Amino acid sequence: GTLNRGLDMLDCEFVVRMDADDLCVRQRLQWQVGYMEQHPDVGICGGWMRAFGDWRMRGVVRYPSGVDSVHAALAFCNPISHPTVIMRRALLERHALRYDPACRRTEDLDLWLRAVSHFDIDNIDRVLVRWRNHGSSVTVNEQSAMELEAAQLLSRYLARLGLQLDEEAASFHQRVGQGRRLASISELKRAESWLEKVSAILSKDGKLARHAVHRAVSMIGWRLCRNCGNLGPEVSSAWRNSDLSTA
Repeated sequence: GTLNRGLDMLDCEFVVRMDADDLCVRQRLQWQVGYMEQHPDVGICGGWMRAFGDWRMRGVVRYPSGVDSVHAALAFCNPISHPTVIMRRALLERHALRYDPACRRTEDLDLWLRAVSHFDIDNIDRVLVRWRNHGSSVTVNEQSAMELEAAQLLSRYLARLGLQLDEEAASFHQRVGQGRRLASISELKRAESWLEKVSAILSKDGKLARHAVHRAVSMIGWRLCRNCGNLGPEVSSAWRNSDLSTA
């Protein structure tokens, strides 16, 4: 609700947001406004973050770049960091886009999934925000509920692409897209087949460039294999022999 009130109050070309406990990189506005001025078809643009705080997660958090790659990644996960976005207000107004209060934990993903039907969304390959990672954040405390909401949103999005998922398949899709640890090599093989199937649908009819889709899906597959080290050396072999490994 507060995000929507802010959008309603503003009268400017661009809207930039971040969270109160994060730190903005000094050149962020220069980089993002410059990008938006050079790419008038892009309505929303994010970037990378550098995590700090909790020792369990530090370093740069990278997201895909290139309009088609970001569009493809949206079918699997949230490829836009909410604290890093800049939005073109005229396009939000033209298409009556606001945050949905019903998506309390995934309001950003829901907005991106609706917005991408109307205009381009992208990331720039620069760290824009220093993201404060700590145990009391909403992301940490409400992770299970967030993942359930995200699975439902992604399931509805895939249905628009012609893929109908039951509850189990939607949950599996969300875990694969997030790179969650899997229980067995057979599950990993199932995940590879699933990634290839969705990739083919995204590339169908040439709406998204095949190489861009492959790059985005390859990134998701690599993250999944990296997080499945618990399954032993077969994971490395499975990744090397996968078509997804050639990005």
